[in-house]
Amino acid sequence: MSETIRSEVAEGDAGIGLIEIVIAMFVLALLALSFAPLIAGSPPLAAGSADRATAAELVERQLAEARGQTATCSGITAYAAAPALAASTGRGIALTSSRTVTCPPAYPGTARLTVSVSGGGSVLASATTLIFVSAA
Repeated sequence: MSETIRSEVAEGDAGIGLIEIVIAMFVLALLALSFAPLIAGSPPLAAGSADRATAAELVERQLAEARGQTATCSGITAYAAAPALAASTGRGIALTSSRTVTCPPAYPGTARLTVSVSGGGSVLASATTLIFVSAA
């Protein structure tokens, strides 16, 4: 019975050899090295994304506050001129807001309010909204 089993196994097919293992390790090492820059670069990208998300939240909060002001151009202009609350990102970068209002030439009309949030020397988020105003 043992002769039958030996005759079915072809010569040179004794399993995985040392050469195959070394080649597989080399291929895996090449794959790992190709992903190393991607893995090394992801923490700064994640931090930048978190900063932009914080700035976008601050912009949206200010737009909502402006929509809650009195429906006059002077009320919205007074809101835009008021100092914004101090804010910072999770990494401690100070965020500064700037607001601009463009009043309509005739009333009733729509005033355009733009809010921009800067931090670290660049604009992180900006948005514009139209607000219905009934008088100057």
